[in-house]
Amino acid sequence: MYHLASRREPPARTLSMTKPRSVLQKGLAGSKMDQSPLSTSDMKISTAKPTATSNLSMGGNIDMFLNYCPAPAVTVVFSGEVTCPVCGSKTFRYVELLYETPFFGNVLIQSGYCSACGYRLFDVEYAEVGRPTRVIFTAKDGLDVAKSFLIRSKTGIIHSPDLGFSLEPGTQAESFITTVEGFMYKVIDYAERLKLLQPETAEEVERFIETVHRKIEEGGFTLVVEDPLGKSFIMPYRQETVRVEHLDEARG
Repeated sequence: MYHLASRREPPARTLSMTKPRSVLQKGLAGSKMDQSPLSTSDMKISTAKPTATSNLSMGGNIDMFLNYCPAPAVTVVFSGEVTCPVCGSKTFRYVELLYETPFFGNVLIQSGYCSACGYRLFDVEYAEVGRPTRVIFTAKDGLDVAKSFLIRSKTGIIHSPDLGFSLEPGTQAESFITTVEGFMYKVIDYAERLKLLQPETAEEVERFIETVHRKIEEGGFTLVVEDPLGKSFIMPYRQETVRVEHLDEARG
């Protein structure tokens, strides 16, 4: 079993690699990565590296992406001083905000501070849920990789059946919005950490990394995003590269 860690999703996020169907017939079979051992507050996650296709991601469909981001609406649900859950003093300033986001719908932001003991609280929860979905995205070339956006909620699971990896969120997972290219560089970053944790697999992992680098430039792979709350999706550069299935229909 292999273990990786990230700063944003400490002990709960899991990146697993399973035997791919076509690209890596000899690599990374049946392995599993739980990120606990490298979970530190100062650990950083690499962002998308500049490539020839990276610049394209700031081109045509960036306007389409921004059109999905209207000015958010904020509603104060509650604001006042209540009993501190830590010291019991009535000096805990607590605020609840209903915040309308462009991709995840309404979220409930909870924030508080106790002037007596210094206890602080900050949490974000979904105020509404959608239907469980599976989004299947097939990148035909580097344009699809660079110019398609991946929106993953904190409950979204991402895996690639042909590249042979799976990224599963845990209890402390956070949402993110990036290009497919940017996400693939995150996968490379996690795999680089795997080489430090499991040096005996370094050659296999290096072959995997080389394959992912090639696929970022060329395309020719599939990403599957499943979300039980229906909050994750992929905004494609070309509409024909994405298909959405409702998991509740499949079960019925």
